[in-house]
Amino acid sequence: MSHIVISRKWRPQTFTEVIGQEHITRSLVNSIKTNRVAHAYLFSGPRGVGKTTVARILAKALNCENGPTPEPCNQCPSCKEITTGRDIDVIEIDGASNRGIDEIRSLRERILLAPVRGRYKVYIIDEVHMLTTEAFNALLKTLEEPPPYVVFIFATTRPEKVPTTILSRCLHFQFGRVAVEMIVERLKGIISKESVDADEDALYYIARKSEGCVRDAESLLEQMIAFSEGRITLELVQNLLEVGGLERAITVAERVLAGDVRGALEEVKGFQDEGGSVRHLYDTLIDLFHKIMLVKTGIDDTSVLNISDSQVEKLKAISEGVDISDVFAVQDSLVSIKADYLRGVGAEVALDMAIIRGGRLVKGLPISMIESLGIEGIVANTGRMLKLRMNTSGSITAEQPGVAVKKSSPESKTIKGGNIWSEILNIMKGKSMQVWGILNDAKFIGIEGGKLRIGFTSSKEFHIERMNDMSSKRLVMDAYKSLTGDDIEIEVSVMKSDDGEGTSEEVKKDKNIDETIQRELRRFGGRIISGG
Repeated sequence: MSHIVISRKWRPQTFTEVIGQEHITRSLVNSIKTNRVAHAYLFSGPRGVGKTTVARILAKALNCENGPTPEPCNQCPSCKEITTGRDIDVIEIDGASNRGIDEIRSLRERILLAPVRGRYKVYIIDEVHMLTTEAFNALLKTLEEPPPYVVFIFATTRPEKVPTTILSRCLHFQFGRVAVEMIVERLKGIISKESVDADEDALYYIARKSEGCVRDAESLLEQMIAFSEGRITLELVQNLLEVGGLERAITVAERVLAGDVRGALEEVKGFQDEGGSVRHLYDTLIDLFHKIMLVKTGIDDTSVLNISDSQVEKLKAISEGVDISDVFAVQDSLVSIKADYLRGVGAEVALDMAIIRGGRLVKGLPISMIESLGIEGIVANTGRMLKLRMNTSGSITAEQPGVAVKKSSPESKTIKGGNIWSEILNIMKGKSMQVWGILNDAKFIGIEGGKLRIGFTSSKEFHIERMNDMSSKRLVMDAYKSLTGDDIEIEVSVMKSDDGEGTSEEVKKDKNIDETIQRELRRFGGRIISGG
């Protein structure tokens, strides 16, 4: 006897066996119990989530010898033949290959014939959106007034392509993607029946890879069983499906949160050398830092995080002792810089830059030093760790490999320029997003006579009013004191025109500087310096 694949062998045969679609199965069960079965149903949703499976179960429930019943026996001849696809009263049609008007006319003629054995004649039309306009029109009258013994069940992944005249005559059920936790439980049940051992982490990886499609998960499991020779491990799954993945992302995150930027960049380079997709790693890191933020707030439910218990413990371990504002800063760097590589900078360059700009976690290295480097510095040094040094004026230049990073001196914190302002903005981001947003529209004028002076154009009336409020000023004053140890007053002034929001004149005058670099320099009050 030929081998039956897992997705067919363990296909749900009753409503209770269907996972992730309880809102639909409950409605169908209740309609059968109350004898309120509709004459036409439309099942829509992604591939592999149970549309055709539920259609067959509904057909069995209607034609079971013990029915109509919400629990088909699966033992009578009718149930058995529907399960194997041989029942003469349940007709399955592929809409993609039977899409013309001639096929629908033939179907209309057969509909007039009463069922041979069952109570109902059930027509299951898969991918119904593939029918032509003429075919839909030919079906319209029959669908509006079908014989009492006919039930139509349409299935589609593209409900928007089904004419509204058809939609309005059907009871529409929308199938959703199945949660990772539910898929894992189903895979556990299957490997138990198949006498196969598997690591829980491996099953979670398969479930995540399937993106909510149960059939995809079962097909991947079938592939793993064929290759594993008895035991499915996470390493095996990763090697077969994709190099690296979540485990590599966890390692990168661990390096960044520990302040080891060099190690994080080396992990990315190693991942790329092994043939991994940096774009995939980038997206995984964004999702991972979101999970770390949830863990830091006390959420450790695997059904919410969609990772295994052991991976939850890893996230707890690597984020222990790390402030949630630091996690947010790295996540913000990843998300904001992603837009740059979508505009053509490149995934590798963007990820390097995001990791380095998460530099508030690099021991002794202020975020303003990293941010002032901008895209130009990252592009020029792709593929290796950037070494930074402070020159006597407090600016940043790219240094040759092997030169140690020096901690910023207290003097660099108190300079009346972009560094201190960038630090204040960075602190505001963690304390008040509203004040942070307002300050981003301000021009930093300078620090003089114990006053930190900022200005707004006359059109920024709300900003001026908000920053003249003492509670807003207090936030900025506290931020300044935490950086320098000194008290400061905040002076808000109104400017006649917008003169660049702190951009240095040399940046505005140099038309040859890339627009992206200019944006970064304007944002952080930086300036271009020559290396050396």
